[in-house]
Amino acid sequence: MTMALMFSRQGLDDETEIAEFRQRLQSAPGGILQPLPGLRITVREADIAGLAPREAGLYLFRQLAEPLYRGGPEAMAALADDPEMQKAIAGGGGLLGIFSAQTHRALQSASTILALISLALLPFLIFFSYRFGRLGSPGCVLFVASLPGALIFAFLARAAQPLPTPPAGEEAGLSGMAGYLASNLLPPLAGIFSRNYLIVLGIGFGLKSLEYRYFRSFM
Repeated sequence: MTMALMFSRQGLDDETEIAEFRQRLQSAPGGILQPLPGLRITVREADIAGLAPREAGLYLFRQLAEPLYRGGPEAMAALADDPEMQKAIAGGGGLLGIFSAQTHRALQSASTILALISLALLPFLIFFSYRFGRLGSPGCVLFVASLPGALIFAFLARAAQPLPTPPAGEEAGLSGMAGYLASNLLPPLAGIFSRNYLIVLGIGFGLKSLEYRYFRSFM
């Protein structure tokens, strides 16, 4: 999505660039084309047939993003035919290399360790709680921990308004492009975060409600 937004001059929903690319595909031998000359990445006419401009654009840039994600800048550089192009890709892909499968696995490992620590502490929280608090204490922790994130990301998911086209002229600086990317990337990302926080919030609220229900029935 980031690459497609950065290099789609008229926005992802504009039909002009995709229409031009479809025409190039039709005139290409066998209906197969290299989107970027010098990179061994090919797209067939059948691959984007019937796709909307946004879907077709995302498909095209996914062919570039996937090698970068799975193997880093070196894997993408290996697709280049020219040694100079290989060197340029390897040297200029440092920042994009952060968004890789290796980074993803490292974050997953850190999340797993933190989850195991939390699970190891959970029995102590339950054991040292009193009576119905053994239900309510974990619920209270989950509720309080997830409430700020649920509110913040729910607000971002609704408040962020995607800009249809990248900034032009004086606005096309680094800050303008950053704002354009944020306006388009924040809503779907915030929606994912918000959903996850809301699930944990619901579990916490449910446990606390059970504690209150059993406490009232006991009284």
